[in-house]
Amino acid sequence: MASIVSYNVGRITSPRGATFGTGIDEGVVCAESADSSSEGGSAATMFALGIPGGAATAVILGALILHGWVPGPKMVFDNYDVINTVLWGNVLQALMLVPTGLAFCYFAEKTLRVPTRTLVPVLFAMVVFGVYAIRGEIADVWVMIGFGFLAFLLDRRDYPLVNVVLGLLLGPLFEAEVIRAVTLFSGRWERVLDRPVAIGLFLLLVGILALPRFLKWLSGLRARAA
Repeated sequence: MASIVSYNVGRITSPRGATFGTGIDEGVVCAESADSSSEGGSAATMFALGIPGGAATAVILGALILHGWVPGPKMVFDNYDVINTVLWGNVLQALMLVPTGLAFCYFAEKTLRVPTRTLVPVLFAMVVFGVYAIRGEIADVWVMIGFGFLAFLLDRRDYPLVNVVLGLLLGPLFEAEVIRAVTLFSGRWERVLDRPVAIGLFLLLVGILALPRFLKWLSGLRARAA
């Protein structure tokens, strides 16, 4: 999730955002840097607050509870050795990522030489098999094909597919959290913005949404001035 959000923000703010998706270095850095850094943040919230930030930390949370450790503020003091082990593990895996990534890139580069007429049918067969294997329903395959055709039309119209993916992933989570917040505040949703953190996040969201139009207006202003 972090990599998708970072990629989308980078595409919006970068002067070369139109070239994202073609293998440009900036797009790769946006996605991979966010993906690597998000794990540390997820682990921090899990240990300090007991809130997993993703699927991986949710599994770790379950393992810790099975061992009798309760993640939360007290764990940082009572089981500092566990926290220290995880921190050094993150440092070690970051160092190991460099040689491992370079070695993987050498072999991954070979896949780029596979002809498209061979690669596409193989990938399509794997996707169909994976979708059908989840529930064993042929209707899921037709839904997948329909959404694939929709993605093709959106791509032909230069509509950013990342936004669609974000909407599908974050939509249900956003609705559930909004309902929970409104319930906690007895139906007065405006009270959600009474908290400084909520106001800051809301302003940040508005700024990210308004940034593309502002940059477009600014570039047009510079073009007229030149």
